[in-house]
Amino acid sequence: MKKRIRNAVVIGFSMAFLAHHFLKAQQPEDSQQRETPSLIDTESWIKLTFTEETAGRSDCQEYDPEKPGVNYGPYASCTYSAYKISFEACKVTLEVHQSTGGTGVNGQKPDEYNFKRDSVVSFNLGDIDPTTIKLGTPRGTYGDLKKKTHYDNPPSMVEVHFATSNNLDRIQVLYPYSSYLKDRPEKAHACCGMGEWGIAVKPDYAPRFVKALDHAVQLCGGKPSTF
Repeated sequence: MKKRIRNAVVIGFSMAFLAHHFLKAQQPEDSQQRETPSLIDTESWIKLTFTEETAGRSDCQEYDPEKPGVNYGPYASCTYSAYKISFEACKVTLEVHQSTGGTGVNGQKPDEYNFKRDSVVSFNLGDIDPTTIKLGTPRGTYGDLKKKTHYDNPPSMVEVHFATSNNLDRIQVLYPYSSYLKDRPEKAHACCGMGEWGIAVKPDYAPRFVKALDHAVQLCGGKPSTF
């Protein structure tokens, strides 16, 4: 009798064990087992979301011509930057299009002292040190958020910074607008700030952009610097 009870208990535990693993096999894989986005998927997401609504910047300096020495006022000179990004496997090409304009008491005056200046930044994702991909402090159109301004100055952009592994000069910057510089590309180890005003994105988009960029860099073999 005891033997029959013991056998029944063993069979019961065995059936419960099999049922548990059968049900577990039917459940979706957890997040750690799911496939991570491929390089193509990651770059496609960046290209799709990196638009005028999420990326770009306006840098304005206020002044009051009637009050010399006052660094804010109803007039402003502005530089506007817009971007276009493209990918070819692990190679990134970032076109930076700049123009200038002014703001006065009668509103925007885009034709006042207006000029256009473009630059092209290119680099290989595999050359980037993923630990250097950082976000700056949120800024407004008129600069530091703590600065006293004539106009409202809510957070409108966050700069994105990154550098190459071991500080190698692997980032290339072309200035096609310049007859002198267009055939003399500059080389750098960090992006950005060599006249192209850097890369800036909207605050709510910034963390997602950095996460995608970091993922793409690692998929392309980007490694931390040796020191």
